[in-house]
Amino acid sequence: MTRTYSNGLRERVVQTVLGGDSCAAAGERFGVSKSSAIKWTRLFRQTGSVAPGKWAVTGLFS
Repeated sequence: MTRTYSNGLRERVVQTVLGGDSCAAAGERFGVSKSSAIKWTRLFRQTGSVAPGKWAVTGLFS
């Protein structure tokens, strides 16, 4: 299971990347993986938000 990170942490990581740091450097600085920093930055650029999307479970009991 993956760990859920707060929106505040996600925002700090993204702002650090937008401020000029690499995703790897921002991830290391805040103790998250480089891939998380990349995903959160991409999400922010696409949607304007760092909030995680909703999970949809379909066909589980069909």
